[in-house]
Amino acid sequence: MVLNSQIGGFDLVGSKLVLIVADDQNARRAVEDAVATDVQVLVRVVPTGVEALAFTASIRPSLIVVHSAGFDDNLADLIRALKSSESTRRVPVVVIGAAAARAAAIQAGCDDYVETPFGSADLAPVLRGRL
Repeated sequence: MVLNSQIGGFDLVGSKLVLIVADDQNARRAVEDAVATDVQVLVRVVPTGVEALAFTASIRPSLIVVHSAGFDDNLADLIRALKSSESTRRVPVVVIGAAAARAAAIQAGCDDYVETPFGSADLAPVLRGRL
């Protein structure tokens, strides 16, 4: 449960929170590594879109990163839900995924798309630029 400006014992005041939506351990690690050099960034990982929407109902992250591999047809639905919610409509959504999903993700409203495979040199500037 989140109390005041804390999450999991960490104070959010003055920090940026990155929400990672991914059920793939490698994708989680890549995003965490890309933002790890900034000590003012906290990372929260959830494995599903349902959990992401529940989390963002009470806490607004600074950035949402979605790994598209686990979403198949409902990736666009998740992006649209995030972009239509009052609490997250202005939060940048970056999607990581295959080239084939790029057009649908952008049409649904994602702010940036990083194609897989990628290296940290590709991902880090995109994420830092959105923070």
